[in-house]
Amino acid sequence: MKKIGLFVMLGLMSMAVFAQQTIFTIKGTINWRNNGYVYLSYQDKNGKFKTDSSAIFNQLFAFNGEINEPKNAYLRSSLPGKNTDDPNYTSLFIEPGDMKLEITEGNYKNFKLKGCKMQDDATHLAKLKISINSELKPYQDAYKVANEAYLNSVKAKFPQAEQDVLYMKVDDIQDHFKPYNEQLKQIDYAFISKNPNSYLSAYLIIFRRHDLSLDSAALFYNGLSLKVKQSDFGKQIANEILK
Repeated sequence: MKKIGLFVMLGLMSMAVFAQQTIFTIKGTINWRNNGYVYLSYQDKNGKFKTDSSAIFNQLFAFNGEINEPKNAYLRSSLPGKNTDDPNYTSLFIEPGDMKLEITEGNYKNFKLKGCKMQDDATHLAKLKISINSELKPYQDAYKVANEAYLNSVKAKFPQAEQDVLYMKVDDIQDHFKPYNEQLKQIDYAFISKNPNSYLSAYLIIFRRHDLSLDSAALFYNGLSLKVKQSDFGKQIANEILK
């Protein structure tokens, strides 16, 4: 009888540990804001996309939920929808376990997250791209201005010749993106090759799917660890890219 009780207790403990592996908590701090709400959107352990809210009190907020593995998530200060240019919007990665997040009002994109290995990998990768992105930014800014001028000309029904001139300017600026984008791709490819056990490697294969040939995608996928291949990111590669 005592042995049966012991087995039951061990079984319950194992179940509890397994359950804990899906739970995440985020203890957050926001600088320069004392009230209002922040919103976190992510895919839960059942594959359902959900959005949670947390009230801000004394610059503190918190989230908790259940996910079965590292996931990409989105944090913002308002609903509905998302605008990637919004300074109070950012994307990040979260994973089961306890995490600490620090954000600043008006600058969510420079967040600091502790407790997520996938986000650590993403932060490291971003640092490798800083100089390239700095050189690329003036062209991106010029493209934004030129593209807006072109779209306004279409909306205002300018003569076709004038629209064509504005469109050519947009196209010329975009040509300057190519060498920088190529360098950024090579950094991603190097990361994938060197980090087969990182969930970020699988995410990058998905992100770069339109740049990769089928053979290259398969080569990168085959180099991933079994754990990563069995993740939702890995399954997406197998089901959507390599099918």
